[in-house]
Amino acid sequence: MNSLFFKTLLVFFIALWLVFPLYGQIDISLTQGNSVAMDRTAKYKGILGADDDLFYVLKIKTLGKGTKYYVEAYNKNNFAQKFSVNLELDGIDGAETDPAHFQVNSYAMNGKVYVFFGAYYGKEKEKMLLSISVDKNGVLSKEKEIMRTFVEDPETSFFHLSLSPDRKKVALINEIRLRKAPQHVSVLICDANTLEPLNNFTLPKEYGRGGIYSGNYVIDNSGNFYFSFNYLTSSDKVGLALGSIPFKSKGMKAIELNLSSQKEMHNGVLKINSFDNTISINGMFKDEVIKEKKPKQLVERKVGIFTYKIDMEKFAIISSFETYLSKEVYISLSYMNIVTPFLPGDKLYTADDILFTENASYFIASVSYTVKSNTTYNVSDEIIVTKINPEGKIEWMKTIPKSTSDKAISYNSVVFNDDVYFLFLEHPKNAKFDYKEYVGGTYEPIRKLDGANVVCYSLSKSGQLNKTFLYENKDFSFYPHSQNFFLDKNNGLLMHFVKGGSEKFGKVTIK
Repeated sequence: MNSLFFKTLLVFFIALWLVFPLYGQIDISLTQGNSVAMDRTAKYKGILGADDDLFYVLKIKTLGKGTKYYVEAYNKNNFAQKFSVNLELDGIDGAETDPAHFQVNSYAMNGKVYVFFGAYYGKEKEKMLLSISVDKNGVLSKEKEIMRTFVEDPETSFFHLSLSPDRKKVALINEIRLRKAPQHVSVLICDANTLEPLNNFTLPKEYGRGGIYSGNYVIDNSGNFYFSFNYLTSSDKVGLALGSIPFKSKGMKAIELNLSSQKEMHNGVLKINSFDNTISINGMFKDEVIKEKKPKQLVERKVGIFTYKIDMEKFAIISSFETYLSKEVYISLSYMNIVTPFLPGDKLYTADDILFTENASYFIASVSYTVKSNTTYNVSDEIIVTKINPEGKIEWMKTIPKSTSDKAISYNSVVFNDDVYFLFLEHPKNAKFDYKEYVGGTYEPIRKLDGANVVCYSLSKSGQLNKTFLYENKDFSFYPHSQNFFLDKNNGLLMHFVKGGSEKFGKVTIK
């Protein structure tokens, strides 16, 4: 009789589990390679790229008076090192090898990694972009001059790189930011495999009532170049526009992207959607609310998002909207239980990315700011995710709880089978909170790698939030980086772990 009772009870719970599945677990796995002792003078600088068989890492080695830069290649399947080769930058005249000022851009394809870096000739006042490639066997090419620009101060010159979606063309950009003169931006479009020039031009310095400030550079498969820029709409108002330089042309076309009155655009991100041959620009805005502040009174300033979807062939707006934060997100970003309360309008935001699928786009933004006290460090808090359908309508808006700073600020966002995944570090004390009932300002911030938890949050296509614990930074510590490098086709996110003078690599696989 007892046996019959327990069998009946077991069948009941199995049936209950089938009808009401357990939520909160994400089907994800972590694979790690063997640890490797690093040279005591070496410092990990970042991941340069990945091709079919290898991924490439940049290391800095300081030996006495000199600083040397090495490219290391690793097998994507077993994480074994294949080679380590000195780029020999210290032998190149004018090369900027000081780690405090070293800028690097890179990509890998067809069994080769391309590394781009700057050089400055003080006497001629010329800033150059140079390139060195390393093939899959560790053979180093001779440095190649890509572009050069006259510049008074090398610290005002910044290089950018944008690959076309099919990775056949690359746009190389030299952006010179001047305080009392219009910004100067020169662009060279090359074949991504051979670096043979295909087109070059300089962006216009003025639009409308004065100078422009550009950013967010992308190139499509045909070689057409796109960028966003700010311009003066009146003596004290700044607008946002999308510019385009068609391939083999030097003339600019522009679409003004102005919100309704009494709203300030704060930033935006520009990205090509290869599924439908469109380009999207999404960002954050705040109401222009002018009120006299009274003691101990919060000034309400509403925050929202905007999005524009543009047909690249016709260079015309297909859809656009602006909307305030949802009530759920607004509440989660309101810090009311701390000594100095903060409303969403008191915070600073960054437009981080747009992820695309055939059925939707996901706009990713975050609360981000810089703290300046005895030491200066960056802070990255809550992530705001907005799902937008192909017709340009919002399906949902959600908050991912997050409180990170300094070395721990970076996070990865990945879309897989219409679900969105976020990987980052979290303070162990936050495990006690119900992440589905997040209260702003309650999470303990994490600033260092040691002792942090590596967690993964996911949002299903219907907007359901889940979370899982992935790894504890107890022995080797996961070192986060914001760029996604996949070791498998659109999966197997590359991870890097450090412990004193040792390191190892791994990957996260979503199932």
